[in-house]
Amino acid sequence: MGDEFIPLINKGGGAGIEVTAYTQTLPDIEARVGSVAKAAQVVGNFNSVVMLRVRHTETAELLTKQLPEVEIYTKMLISGVTDISNADMGGILLRIHRIGSAPLEHL
Repeated sequence: MGDEFIPLINKGGGAGIEVTAYTQTLPDIEARVGSVAKAAQVVGNFNSVVMLRVRHTETAELLTKQLPEVEIYTKMLISGVTDISNADMGGILLRIHRIGSAPLEHL
C-alpha cells in the first residue's frame, strides 16, 4: 500500500473495481502511506467495514464511533455447565443454568 492506493480506492468504485483490504490498526495504514492525513483518506474511502476484536484504542474508537445507538429491550446473562464433555454420547446429563436479567438501558 502506498500513494497509488489512494486514487485506486477513491475512484476505483466508479470503474467497477472492488477492493478488499485488511489491517489490524490505524497506525499500520499511517506507516504505509506516510502520514495521518493520507491514512484518513484511505479509511474514508471504504464503504463497508467488518470489525473484529481490536486492541489499539484509537482504532477501536474509529470503528465504534461509526456504529449507531440502539435501544436494548432485554438483556440476559446466561451461563451453563454440564458434567460430561460430549452430551451426544448419552449417559447421565446434568445441566445447571443461571439466568439473570438486568434493567433496560440505552447504548
